[in-house]
Amino acid sequence: MSLSCATKPGAFVRRRGLGLRLRSTALIWSATALTFLALAHAGILSVPLLLLAVYLGVRGHRQHGLSKRSLAGARAERAVGRARRALADDGCVVMHGIDTGRGDVDLVAYDDVAFAVETKYHRFEPSHLDQARRGARRTAHDLHRPCHAVICLAYGASRLEQQDGVWIVSRDRVVGLVRWLERRGRTPLGSPETLRA
Repeated sequence: MSLSCATKPGAFVRRRGLGLRLRSTALIWSATALTFLALAHAGILSVPLLLLAVYLGVRGHRQHGLSKRSLAGARAERAVGRARRALADDGCVVMHGIDTGRGDVDLVAYDDVAFAVETKYHRFEPSHLDQARRGARRTAHDLHRPCHAVICLAYGASRLEQQDGVWIVSRDRVVGLVRWLERRGRTPLGSPETLRA
């Protein structure tokens, strides 16, 4: 994981979403052109051209769905980023969109503890818990300090709980959680003690 990051919350996810949207548009236009070509030249090549058009159309539709999810994720990242602005006043470093190779993570770092924040729109899957733990372990390793794994839900009901070593928090409570954990000095999941286990 490199500590170069996007300057604005959601920039990493937005770039990915716009790239997916561009690919989906190209695939759908290609499918449309092949369909017209196949229909205009009824012959032995029309069936393979139609099959290719269907394949490209399905791929384009799937890419479009992924782009919509990515762009919604970028909106969520911006909303959570606005909520975390107050932490910079506490003297900590707030970095957005650090590329982990399998997505991105936001980082809130104090002198002796860090927080790897995974932002989700309004819900999360069990696989996201593993993703958050991996991000916290990697951050702890790279920064040589303990790191809490946090999943922040941008929209939905107010929430604060811990599941399998990962804090699940709504954006209205993320600043309070980070401040509370920093003051308490609780041993997080990504601490050196748990990395050896």
